[in-house]
Amino acid sequence: MCDIHTRSNNAFPFPLGLQIHGIVPNEYSLTGEAWNYILPQKCHIQTPVCIFESRGDESLMATWEEDFAKWNADNLETLCAMSVPDTDIVMVHLEHPVVQLLDKKFLDFGTVAPSAQLSNTPNWRQIPKGAFDRACQWLRDNILSKSSKTFDLSQLTLHIAKIDGSKFTDLTAGCFSDMLITGKENVQEMNEKKESFANIIVQMPFKIDIKLSLHYRLSMNNQVMY
Repeated sequence: MCDIHTRSNNAFPFPLGLQIHGIVPNEYSLTGEAWNYILPQKCHIQTPVCIFESRGDESLMATWEEDFAKWNADNLETLCAMSVPDTDIVMVHLEHPVVQLLDKKFLDFGTVAPSAQLSNTPNWRQIPKGAFDRACQWLRDNILSKSSKTFDLSQLTLHIAKIDGSKFTDLTAGCFSDMLITGKENVQEMNEKKESFANIIVQMPFKIDIKLSLHYRLSMNNQVMY
């Protein structure tokens, strides 16, 4: 879960968008760009805002982490599995989740139970590549897609920018809302006021303060911590 905390604020005179690497965005600007959260101009967050939550089937995830914590949707085909060159065979370690799946559902995948194979490599089994690929996809569709999404926190990065894609020095009409106007100015005087006010804005030290709260479950050495 990822929350934006209270006391977060955007003092800039234009909206700013926040993008978090690895988290699916759920807000969009008028130009179609996706953001995890858009902070309006001159805003203060009064109550916490949840911008992402990945719950899934928690009991299913707990079971998976207990037995197969090393594997996720990205490394099913590569961790403890290697293709045999010039064959359609994949050597798969006995701890791999595909081995346990095929031991129970080998008929559904048109193969033999890996544990029933005679092998001169005690900790490895030979599995036809077609059956191995289908088993990996079955695990993705029926297990991993229903469990909480996993993230590499070391890759957590934030990107903040104007939601219209322009530079910070490009000023929109809304930036001039605080400019004092008497209503008696002619065109030349208005242009001079705008130019003077714009020079002040682009040199003014505006502040953005974003406080993020992350609630996560950490799996390490067969231990699950919250």
